[in-house]
Amino acid sequence: MDKLFADDADQEYRMGAMLDHDGNVYELTFHFIKEEAHARLFPGIPFDDCGGDALSDNFYMDIPTPFKHGDILTCGAGRTRLYGKSPAFVLDFLVRDNPKLLDRALRGEMFDGSDLTSWGFYVDDSGTLYGDHFHNHDDLEYYRGKVEGKDRLLHYVGLYLKKEITLPVLLTMQCRLMLEHQLDKDLRLSWHGRPIPEHLLAENSGDTDTNNHGGKIT
Repeated sequence: MDKLFADDADQEYRMGAMLDHDGNVYELTFHFIKEEAHARLFPGIPFDDCGGDALSDNFYMDIPTPFKHGDILTCGAGRTRLYGKSPAFVLDFLVRDNPKLLDRALRGEMFDGSDLTSWGFYVDDSGTLYGDHFHNHDDLEYYRGKVEGKDRLLHYVGLYLKKEITLPVLLTMQCRLMLEHQLDKDLRLSWHGRPIPEHLLAENSGDTDTNNHGGKIT
């Protein structure tokens, strides 16, 4: 719930409140764009001490999950409806899987309700692997689709993290998949805008002898 001020035509400041199911306030947030607006509401308090910060009574909620290192995951349907399609990724770790951090969180020494985070590996549009975090691990679910195209790399990353393949195998498959992706996306089978006829492509030539030695390429 946000409070806007009638005399604030430029929306230089606002107050926000987050409520629980029973209507109790558990977080107040103050946003100020200009120091002058902050001074009108909080005279005598330095701008950096309050502007844009939250005064809250947040708490850490521990939500166990069945996911393991190397699983291919995606976000649930509810989050997808809110934020659009979410790519699949390979799970590296959940913050709650660190016993020391979890113990401190349960004692209220660190973290709050926003820290249900995880870290995983994604494949970008170029076919390159990269790591990134993910919030709200309670929204995650197993990826049940078939990984296709560049995302096939996730399959091999998961196998490597589970120690089912070695690093050389992973790197070999990464090179192969990236090359295939580049050929599919960047190397056009045409000249001056005219495509090569399908029947002239090597993969469509059947058992034609192409090496002049009587052998057949299979």
